[in-house]
Amino acid sequence: MVTFLKDEHPQVVALVLAHLPAPQSAEVLSGFPPDQQADVAYRIALMDRTAPEMVRMVEEELGRRMGSLLAYQDMATVGGVETLVEIINRSSRPTERSILEWLENSDPELAERIRSQMFVFEDIVTIDDRSLQLVLRDVEANDLATALKGVKQDVRDKVVRNLSERAGENLLEEIELLGPVRTRTVEEAQAKIVAVIRTLEEQGALTILRGEGDDLVR
Repeated sequence: MVTFLKDEHPQVVALVLAHLPAPQSAEVLSGFPPDQQADVAYRIALMDRTAPEMVRMVEEELGRRMGSLLAYQDMATVGGVETLVEIINRSSRPTERSILEWLENSDPELAERIRSQMFVFEDIVTIDDRSLQLVLRDVEANDLATALKGVKQDVRDKVVRNLSERAGENLLEEIELLGPVRTRTVEEAQAKIVAVIRTLEEQGALTILRGEGDDLVR
């Protein structure tokens, strides 16, 4: 899909990604260079403000170039901040970071709107204890130790408090035994844990309430 779209106009790419499932869109977006990621992401965020005539023109062009690719997609609603947040939340941390940094420089207000609706690893401090315990049962010990390398103390303390005393001691020991860990490896481990949280949310086991003062509750 990346090869198929890489030479298309960013507006065309944005329209395609806005109507594919978020995990697939995230995978495609992560395959683009950082500047192209940011350009496409920006267009997705603003797409719900795009004139309907422009959307129709792009759809017609897509029909000619891509055949049935979007034939079964609902084209009634188009992009917007919520769509972009869903895609970013399923993207790699480097992709997430590059998009948000670009937006902070180009459109700080939009960047803040997006951040307010996102859930990142450090937000686990806002999860209630019962929900966090549910999450931790589905997380591999090695991933948890790796994810906690270099995080703020309050994040580490929150996790340890929601383990048994022995499990907490083992976790702290494993963190120390890991030694230096590449930032990318830490981010990948954190992304796995966020994915567990999102899966539980999709299953209805817990709910993420987004916005100022929001937290995660069962």
